[in-house]
Amino acid sequence: MKAPGTIVLAALVAAVAGWAAASFTQQPGESAAAAQSATPVYDRVMAAGKIRCGYAHWEPSNIVAPDGSGQSGTGYDLMEEIGRRLSLQIEWAQEVGWGTAVEDVASGKYDAVCTLMWPNSGRARRVDFSAPVNYSKISVFVRADDNRFSENLGMLNDPAYTVSYVDGTTPQVIVRSHFPQAKVVSFPELTATSENAVAVAAGKADFMVWDLYNGSMFIKNNPGSIKPLSKAVLYFANAFLLPADPRFNAMIDHAIREIVADGTFDRILDKYGVREYFSPLAKPYND
Repeated sequence: MKAPGTIVLAALVAAVAGWAAASFTQQPGESAAAAQSATPVYDRVMAAGKIRCGYAHWEPSNIVAPDGSGQSGTGYDLMEEIGRRLSLQIEWAQEVGWGTAVEDVASGKYDAVCTLMWPNSGRARRVDFSAPVNYSKISVFVRADDNRFSENLGMLNDPAYTVSYVDGTTPQVIVRSHFPQAKVVSFPELTATSENAVAVAAGKADFMVWDLYNGSMFIKNNPGSIKPLSKAVLYFANAFLLPADPRFNAMIDHAIREIVADGTFDRILDKYGVREYFSPLAKPYND
């Protein structure tokens, strides 16, 4: 049997060797990244005095200049106002793709995606969403000269018709729940949504699901291409993608509710002339 001192010495040697091996195999920056992701987002933000935002070009929320020189839009102005009211700087850290946004926020690459988007249950498995600011009006669009369909959209749930969507987006969720029998022409996650409209206009698909704002802008720039079958079929909330950090999210939510309640967000919508494309939140009180 080994002496107690020998056992202790062997354990100490093994521990030092393990530490050394980990140190030499660890990549530069790994420990800092691990520490950052382990720190609650609220604590990190308050210590730094800023919120680091990922963002995507999605009109009218975030309109990124083609040369990357700056941004504008309803979501951009809203987030800047949130920062002002919370006495926090908003750092527009990097432009992101929808396909990586959830993982980026979950891993702490940035603190939030500060582009208004439609929450869905698939994303909510890893991250959270802010309180909604309003609702997008969603419609079904078909080719401009296609008169086969009426506002009775149930007829589209048929394998005789083809729908187009971008994988991983809320329109895909809508199609799967409302038109599961329709055939599908899909595009990879990073594809621009307008490619669905191009497919419909070219006859490669019979219909697509799109919000009335972006559908109307596409029609304005491409007259005679597509048309909505009705003014609105569904209404989806617009919110920011946030980390799974209740304290940070509560802070953002309180600021959003204040900005919506005092009319500031309505003024932002009016600034960009887009209020007609959105439905406001129901008032939480009776006049």
